[in-house]
Amino acid sequence: MGPAFRNAPHIGREMEKSHLIQLVSQNCENHQIISIWGMIGIGKTSFIRSVYESKEITSMFDQYAWVTILHAFNLHDFVTSLAQELDAHDFSLLGNGVQKSEESIKVSKRRCLLVLDDVLSIEEWSLIQPHLPNETNTKIIVTTREASIAEHCSVTYKNIYKLEGLKEDAALALFKNKVFVDSSNTDLDLDMSTQAKLIIKECDGHPLAITNIAGFLARKQKTATEWKKLNDDFSSGSVSKKNLEVISTIFEPSYDDLSYHLKLCLLYLSVFPKGHNIRHKRIVRRWVAEGYISKTHSLSAEEVGDSYFAELINRSIIEPSEPVPHNAGNIKYF
Repeated sequence: MGPAFRNAPHIGREMEKSHLIQLVSQNCENHQIISIWGMIGIGKTSFIRSVYESKEITSMFDQYAWVTILHAFNLHDFVTSLAQELDAHDFSLLGNGVQKSEESIKVSKRRCLLVLDDVLSIEEWSLIQPHLPNETNTKIIVTTREASIAEHCSVTYKNIYKLEGLKEDAALALFKNKVFVDSSNTDLDLDMSTQAKLIIKECDGHPLAITNIAGFLARKQKTATEWKKLNDDFSSGSVSKKNLEVISTIFEPSYDDLSYHLKLCLLYLSVFPKGHNIRHKRIVRRWVAEGYISKTHSLSAEEVGDSYFAELINRSIIEPSEPVPHNAGNIKYF
């Protein structure tokens, strides 16, 4: 029996949804691991949920399982949740399990779709992988925050998909949907539209940022004047205490997840003006020169700096100024 359907809005993800459904549909009888990655709050879980519950997918598979990885990670809790989701109470469907019974062999021949939501590290994946169904008719979708983990899980690069921020039209639609949550009329006059576009530009297509700021504005007067106050705060850099609280809730999880040294290197970027393209080599050398980075037994200080830079790129906390091949070493400006 397929998963229950929900009427959750998935604004601006129609093409991406179609692409992922196509990817899952290909070679449906073959075992395959597909990785979806993107920064915290980009909408990975709701996006995958919309695919998981789509009619195309529910007609394709016989069995479904969705396991959200809890943190701190506990292997026993994970295996128990997975077994319950698969309805494999004797654990025989799972890797490294006991010898399969006649009943479990019958179950294992069914086409199965498994979603593992929020794998945070390669170490977690190494513990999880031996316990996953390894039948040829099983498809596994993994969501994660980092490109390196996505690559490690999927192995095949064509099975890796980065979830990007929303385009302007989709971002504006989401903004209006959240601001006018109690009204069917979401029309904006020219001045309101101008201010709304400035706000969503600050959010850089980030759905969680848009949702938080729009939710904040939903409690205010819905006027261009009110929205201009927020934009003036952004422009002047003197963001008010209430507005700062709204913004900090958006990015705090990404920041808290960083190591102490990465936090320092990230905060150092505030010395550059807004909208400035920063040269990769320049920032690494400044980190080194100002004592933010030290050499190790095996790496020079500059090599350590390059690894920190790659980590920030990998987590989508900083972005290349121009599209480049998937290798942080090729990035000249960000």
